[in-house]
Amino acid sequence: MKNTAFMLSLLLAWSAKAADSETAPLPPFDELRKIVLSNLDGVEQGAVDAAAGAALLEAFGNRLSVVGEEKPNEELKLIHRSELMANGVGYVAMEHLEEGAATAFDKLVESWQGEGGLKGLVLDLRFTRGFDYEEAVSLANRFLQDSKPLLFLGKAGLRSTLKGEALKVPAVILVNGETAGAPEALASLLRHHHQGVVVGSPTAGAAHYYRIIKTSTGLKLRVANGSIRLAEGPTLTLDGIQPDLRVAAALEHEMQWRDNPRLVLEPVLFEEDRSGPLSAPRSERELVRRHNGGNSGTPDDAEDKEGKARVADDIQDPVLMRGLDLLKAFSIVSPRR
Repeated sequence: MKNTAFMLSLLLAWSAKAADSETAPLPPFDELRKIVLSNLDGVEQGAVDAAAGAALLEAFGNRLSVVGEEKPNEELKLIHRSELMANGVGYVAMEHLEEGAATAFDKLVESWQGEGGLKGLVLDLRFTRGFDYEEAVSLANRFLQDSKPLLFLGKAGLRSTLKGEALKVPAVILVNGETAGAPEALASLLRHHHQGVVVGSPTAGAAHYYRIIKTSTGLKLRVANGSIRLAEGPTLTLDGIQPDLRVAAALEHEMQWRDNPRLVLEPVLFEEDRSGPLSAPRSERELVRRHNGGNSGTPDDAEDKEGKARVADDIQDPVLMRGLDLLKAFSIVSPRR
């Protein structure tokens, strides 16, 4: 097995070179395998099989993955963090979208209603994963009053239920490249049924119908075996969910802001978006500056004397800030309708 990493890099490098080259394409794998086993010094069958398997996992990305050790549902962390923010805005960052997530969400909403009412909602699905599409539909169902088809998993259909009163608050859904699987379906459902605006960056493109297959070695693979389609809308694709409002932020910063959105972090410069307006912000600091009316709120020294990130009074997470700006705009416009 010591040659696995070498073999993997060799296969991937060769594939990339062949793809970019104008010469003949790679031969069939069986032929390539025989060449390697017959000619490459010191390589055994097990190393070749391991490298080939790793290369397949790398090549097919979200559509083919190893299933890790599964925790019982009661041990899964469903809610990462929540708070009732200013002006009655509820914020909830989901950790896993699995069985029980909708019930946990209900308890949060009930507690917020008891604290003076819920005027808006930020549903943070950044870094949220899960493959329970029934739970995604169950959570979306909280926002929909009528019974209607919502989602097709292959040929199987899932629908909302008729209810006396649905949750009716303006909502924004935050997403990024680590939003994967059922959370992508949830974001798409809420947007399609006009229950929320999606803010952030494109999602992972991992919304598929999966089968779990146990191999001869005992390893379990999660294999994309079918498509996920909105009942009255598009099929979810490998391109992921494209946000309504695209806001760029560094993933490592988003991870920290999910714990504390008021952390002052060193700004990251963004590549210019030449397809957007000329005034598109070029950095996280610029987004903060615009949100705060010209003041970046970010001192040049983002760390204190002990080397820890400073905590500001205002929100520093640019994605969350844009979401809050939208909710503020909704609260101004809605009463005028």
